[in-house]
Amino acid sequence: MRWLSWIVMLPLAAAVIVFSVSNRAVTQVDFWPFGYIVELPVFGIVLSSLLLGFMLGGFIAWLSHAKKRSEARAATRVARNRCSPSYHPVIAGFFWRPARESRIRLSLSEERG
Repeated sequence: MRWLSWIVMLPLAAAVIVFSVSNRAVTQVDFWPFGYIVELPVFGIVLSSLLLGFMLGGFIAWLSHAKKRSEARAATRVARNRCSPSYHPVIAGFFWRPARESRIRLSLSEERG
């Protein structure tokens, strides 16, 4: 897997370096409503635009999956609660002592805290 990342990243890095070297001309960027003008190289404008678009796309994808992540956390909580011994009716009725369980959990939480 490490070799695959090298195979992908080396040509990509070489392309970025070649692009940056061949586009060193300076361009004025005007931030219109603020009246602020900056002179930046063309490669800086293009590469920063690509980076900003990549990060914005990742953020939008993260937001769009928020509901699924929430549902997965809720399903995990339900599964953990159903797997506990106190959920099983036979264990809870005959073999399990909730008072002792609460003392054990209390002593464990005291050790952690």
